Amino acid sequence: MKGDRVFLRLLWIYFLAILSGSNLLAQESAEDFNLKVYGFEDGLSHRNVFSIQQDSIGYLWIGTINGLNRYDGTGFLHKNNDRWLHDKVVSDLLPAENEDLWVGYSGGVCCIQHHPDSVIRYFPDTSSSLFSKVWRPKNLFRIQKNTLVCLGQDNDNGTLVLMRSNEEGRFDDMLSFPNKSNFTPSIFWDNKIVIEALPGTIWFIQGITIKKLKLPDQDGFVTDLSIDKNENLNILLSSGTIYKIEKGNNTISESIEPPGAGPFQCFLKEDNGNYWLGGYGQLLFYNIENGTTIDLHEPLRQLVRNTSQVRQIFKDRLGVIWVATDFGLVKITIPENRFKSFLSGGNEYCSNGFCSMRGLAEAENGNIYASYYNGIHVFNPGDRRLRPLFPNRNINIPPYGLWAENDALFTGNGLRINLLTKRIDTLLLPLRGGEGVFGKNGGELLLGLEDTLYSLSPVNNRWNPIFNLNDALQENVKDLITAVETQGENILIGTYK
Repeated sequence: MKGDRVFLRLLWIYFLAILSGSNLLAQESAEDFNLKVYGFEDGLSHRNVFSIQQDSIGYLWIGTINGLNRYDGTGFLHKNNDRWLHDKVVSDLLPAENEDLWVGYSGGVCCIQHHPDSVIRYFPDTSSSLFSKVWRPKNLFRIQKNTLVCLGQDNDNGTLVLMRSNEEGRFDDMLSFPNKSNFTPSIFWDNKIVIEALPGTIWFIQGITIKKLKLPDQDGFVTDLSIDKNENLNILLSSGTIYKIEKGNNTISESIEPPGAGPFQCFLKEDNGNYWLGGYGQLLFYNIENGTTIDLHEPLRQLVRNTSQVRQIFKDRLGVIWVATDFGLVKITIPENRFKSFLSGGNEYCSNGFCSMRGLAEAENGNIYASYYNGIHVFNPGDRRLRPLFPNRNINIPPYGLWAENDALFTGNGLRINLLTKRIDTLLLPLRGGEGVFGKNGGELLLGLEDTLYSLSPVNNRWNPIFNLNDALQENVKDLITAVETQGENILIGTYK
């Protein structure tokens, strides 16, 4: 049963972590963030990184100046042969739901398909202004299932062309924007294509209709666009100002002033409101809760011994932050100090480091009960304090499993405690050293104790045996019930062996 004790102790810590919440968060500093830079020596095809995305399986894809890389958490796989890419400079990536991956590279766009294993290529149509030109695609997105849109930039004169794929697998020109910055972004939001067509002016393109929005900040130009968890549009200016436009509206509903001097090229807004800003010599983390800004470029500069151009900040599905720079792929893990220790000092029954939780139960009112060696404690989420259940009574209740239901607390050694009156009833003859576990089958409460499964009778409130493990096994080797779960009408029993 030692493994059960360790597991439940960890589970108890987890519950306390949730209940403790943000009040336990320490104010971060740059030293609290762990930075790891991936480069040539780690298997990356080049340290000059342009784009990061994650596919539907979970693989991380990295576009570099020397081809495409796939990262599985342990190493990099290169996709650099001519079958995949006609040019090794990968400028943008777009994952699809069916494991396909759209890749923008100098001179074209391809879709890498895994089922079947094939590659589909897209080039400018003969009528396009970029036909036969040296150009680079970026800002890949889809406006329909089979319609791809991107910004193509003429490498000679800097003209940006908004392009849309046709049924022949070619790109047609939609709009041209002469002399635009290579930082100009576009995105598909609220059934509209969004782009800064003129300095300080956002265009919302829907079919042949164009609506325009003049931004109030004239000190910067738009460098990044993103959609948050509420499907609102967020607009980053090079000055660091962030504007928010709510879905269904074309007016600014909120603005955030820059935490740093800029200029900024990219940003990431997290679901909790925290955000990241990046640019040349810039990598900032802003904590919205406590209003602190942390400069992470200095520790990054010390790692790569250069000033980095931060091109993209990406958060994967595990919460890890990835940063595309010209000096490597940067991985950032953020500590979350959500743990608080209770009963860590030990008592006369155990010394510090050897105490364990045996049972945990949550009552209807939110209180959490924990059996801890010689007694039971209750955690009140209101005042976040842990107290003995019987503070003024010398009652020795060993640490068995717990179950809370209908203002009663059941213990794994056969006791029932009325949580209103604190009266203790013996429902089952206690077994010395027995460590019971609970389960629920519909409205029926189950108790697995040693080798027997019991059901609580609603008539006399007694535990009635309904199954004996060792009788069913018909083996000479004895076994113990350690877990009880239900699946539909079936009762699943986990055993010690």
